[in-house]
Amino acid sequence: MNKSYLSRIGLILLLLSFMLNAQSVKVPNELEWTMFANKDVAACAAALSAHPDGSVFVGIDKNGSLGKGKGKGWVIKLVDTDNDGKFDKQTKFAPLESVRGLMAVGNKVYALHSTWKDPKTYDTCYLSVVEDKDGDGVADGPFKVLVKGMSAPEFNNKRGVDHSTNGIRMGIDGWIYIAMGDFGIVGAEGTDGTKLTVLGGGVIRVRPDGTELEEYVHGLRNICDVAIDPFMNVYTRGNTNDGGGWNIRFIHEIQSGEYGYPKLFKRYTDEVIPALADLGGGSGMGAMYFQEPGWPEKYNNVPLMGDWGRSHIYIHRLKANGASFTQAQEDYIKVGKMTDIDTDGSGRMYISSWEGSGFSGGNGGYVVRITPKGWQYKPFPKLAKSSVADLVKYLQSESATWRLHASREIINRKLDAAAQLNGLINNKSASLESRVAAIFTLKQLSGKSANDKLFAAAEDASIREWALRAIADRIPQNAGLNIAPFIKALKDSSNERTQVAAAVGLGRTGNKSAASHLIQASAYESKTSTALPKAKAKAAYSSKVIKEKDYIKIDIDITGWKNLHIAALDGGNGNGEDHVGIFEPYLIKKDGSKTKLTDIKWAKAKGGWGSTAVNKDCTKKALKARDASKKFAFGIGTHSIANIHYKLKKNPYIRLQAIVGHTSGGRGGFSIKVDKNPISAKSASDGIEGPHAKPNKEILLPHVAVQALIKLQASEACLDAIGKPKASGAYWAMRYMHSTSLVNSLIAKLNSKLDPATEKEVLKVLVRLYNTEIKYDGKWWWKTKPDTRGPYYFLTKWEGTPIVENAIKQFWAQANDQQKATVAGLMVYDRVKIDGIDTAKYADTAKKVEEKEVNVDLSKIANKKGQIGKMSVEEVVLALNKVKGDKNKGEQLFLQYGCIACHSYKEGQPAKGPYMGAIGGIMDRENIAISIIRPNASISQGFQSYNVTMKNGTVHSGFITAELDGIVTLRNIAGQIFKLKSSDIKSRASLKVSMMPAGLANGMSVKDFVSLVDWLKSKK
Repeated sequence: MNKSYLSRIGLILLLLSFMLNAQSVKVPNELEWTMFANKDVAACAAALSAHPDGSVFVGIDKNGSLGKGKGKGWVIKLVDTDNDGKFDKQTKFAPLESVRGLMAVGNKVYALHSTWKDPKTYDTCYLSVVEDKDGDGVADGPFKVLVKGMSAPEFNNKRGVDHSTNGIRMGIDGWIYIAMGDFGIVGAEGTDGTKLTVLGGGVIRVRPDGTELEEYVHGLRNICDVAIDPFMNVYTRGNTNDGGGWNIRFIHEIQSGEYGYPKLFKRYTDEVIPALADLGGGSGMGAMYFQEPGWPEKYNNVPLMGDWGRSHIYIHRLKANGASFTQAQEDYIKVGKMTDIDTDGSGRMYISSWEGSGFSGGNGGYVVRITPKGWQYKPFPKLAKSSVADLVKYLQSESATWRLHASREIINRKLDAAAQLNGLINNKSASLESRVAAIFTLKQLSGKSANDKLFAAAEDASIREWALRAIADRIPQNAGLNIAPFIKALKDSSNERTQVAAAVGLGRTGNKSAASHLIQASAYESKTSTALPKAKAKAAYSSKVIKEKDYIKIDIDITGWKNLHIAALDGGNGNGEDHVGIFEPYLIKKDGSKTKLTDIKWAKAKGGWGSTAVNKDCTKKALKARDASKKFAFGIGTHSIANIHYKLKKNPYIRLQAIVGHTSGGRGGFSIKVDKNPISAKSASDGIEGPHAKPNKEILLPHVAVQALIKLQASEACLDAIGKPKASGAYWAMRYMHSTSLVNSLIAKLNSKLDPATEKEVLKVLVRLYNTEIKYDGKWWWKTKPDTRGPYYFLTKWEGTPIVENAIKQFWAQANDQQKATVAGLMVYDRVKIDGIDTAKYADTAKKVEEKEVNVDLSKIANKKGQIGKMSVEEVVLALNKVKGDKNKGEQLFLQYGCIACHSYKEGQPAKGPYMGAIGGIMDRENIAISIIRPNASISQGFQSYNVTMKNGTVHSGFITAELDGIVTLRNIAGQIFKLKSSDIKSRASLKVSMMPAGLANGMSVKDFVSLVDWLKSKK
């Protein structure tokens, strides 16, 4: 057997291990994991639920998120009878398709799933329940529908079930909470006939019998799951894109809250509850709040939020902040393309993965089990045989799983437990979690008759929040409810959480006599201007996009500057390989003498991927130009996105001169800005987005109080507040009340004598009420890059429009210039156009907000250069089967776009990055496309990049391809091979990014991209 043959075998094995990318699981040292079920059983595992007894239900969906078809989904039940971490018994539990959420309770399994009319036609989405009364591991007959129509079929038919209705989880209050993607729902209907239509994403909820379907929060984008803590705080990790980067928002959902996507959160931020954080690019997936005894303290009592795009589960450390929190995200567990997470009654964590499958399904996926090291099995009690005393005892467990399922058992068996539950509620030595569990269990068990006990419990400030919340939790039970305790709590500024709970509760009572109190609570000083967005101030110097072969000279007047800011911005390739060099930067004095900028210590330097350093590039190698013919004596190396700040307190300099271009290894494009003021350095793909992701505890009570006023339609009380102190919330609420009687009353107020400030507020309400939102019928969707201008997405006129228009015209005819400027600014901001009113003459028109297309015709853009960079990865995947490419052009594109710099595709070419000569036999077209667009989403095994620091200070960056007999073999992106002695290595650090830069294909047309993918697929 010759060496060439052995070399090829080794390369193939490496390629296989790299491409299959299986079992990419990494846990902290205190934990351990086992492969509970591999891809042979759990391929395309989209959802899972762990029964407290240890059984694991897994939803298989061979359609993926963009695929279509009947007969490609089912639920399996897996049991580990010997508790060794691997299942040894399985049954096909139920033939449920396109499952996105599962929850096992007792002998029931609740499922969020869709059905298909035929192999190609989508039907609808259901919340259903199936039972296994005989315990044979197979559901007893077909599913029972609890809620039907939870989808927008028009777009499910076009795209599959992505952006649709997703994960489910039950709170200790007994409601089933449902994560709703931004397709929204049209005409969803519960078992009691309650119907619900929602434009856009959010969280909805329903009782376990399918009754009382209602919206919980609104204004989210494509969330896939919810986490619920023992105190009924709800959390989601959902993405957004006001910056075009599909960034992740971690959100604490406060009941009744409006979170603004897509029409309010960018320009009407003071009318939404902001997220706790914008965390950059990603794709939120499975989530849960974890509270189980026997786990290390640092990994317990935390929300665990999964990210499919980052193949990671994160811990969010929460710190109380008024009625909400601030957060700090931490890395926790790596699981490739994780989809769902749950825990059983013994504290075992289970995580499902889609790894190895793509947007249209596949044959990859698995389920892993994770436990603390030294974990020992503790059986979960048989609840069906437990006494009332035992079940109330289980409510006092440290385990959230035990408390939830004990509560459900008490309620489902309708046990005589009220007295014992009331005793636990008032037991101040019991844990707060246990007392809260008892409060909600009593309310569900006894209904309205529990209120007297709960009002008594509300006298205790430590549990008042939850007692009031439980009392008002069920709208059908709220007729004639005593609202005095709610009003008292609303005014108790010593506990902001209780105030918020009281405001939400008052909105659910239907009692308008609470309105004046809510108006007082809703006072808030808005920080949002009604003028058009101003054009951003220009930097003193802004370069064009600097491409690979460009080296530009900059020569800037800096006379009198106290600060010097140099920013390197991404040039549109997604923060990829922009290795930035600022070569030979000099500061010039009046007499012509020069000072090297590198001789001055910067105040702060922040780079993107990599480092910022003097005389070194961003990989910490010696600073060299990418163009080897260019020689520079010194300089600064960094990586976009970057910002370097120098303080020039006594500035003797008049000019900054330098040459800027790529350092060795650099590709793509970047631009340079220089100014005396701070420069916002962010890219479309990686930048932190708007103020909708900055916690604002001051807005929380006013916001929910306004939502309560809107729910009560308390227009008379709001009108009565006009011109009085603390009326800001009344104006805010009226902007959402489309009533002709309200409009006429507002006009009467406007025609009376008002002070200028009050007059402006009344005009602001009237202008907002000129339009309304089009009634959502599920026939359209804003796609992945929506218009964010607001205040409505598809604004339309209503019966009050002519009344408002006539009033504004009459006001305009008699108005002075200041009043006209006010009206014009309001009209332009709210996108109101009235014939005869020239807003341009008076309103600030510094920046026009462009119209955005709602639908894109692929046939019209297929040949348009740069289109790939404007599309989401899902849109690109869909385009693969709609646009015909030319694979014969693929090799030319492979060379043209520089792929050859890192990939060989013919025998005899030097090995660098992954070999492309056999890629088509390993990956399908979809996964090839995804790997090009999102290389960091699935870093190939064997090609994880590392910085290896030697004891002598030398740093090597590249792939570790072998480690044998004390020698580490490392290959850098240029194909150079280094043999490093293990004894000489000081440290090695994973860069957690692919060496392949994102965005290399952004400049392509759709047709060229498809051509490249088809050519790569042909390489077998």
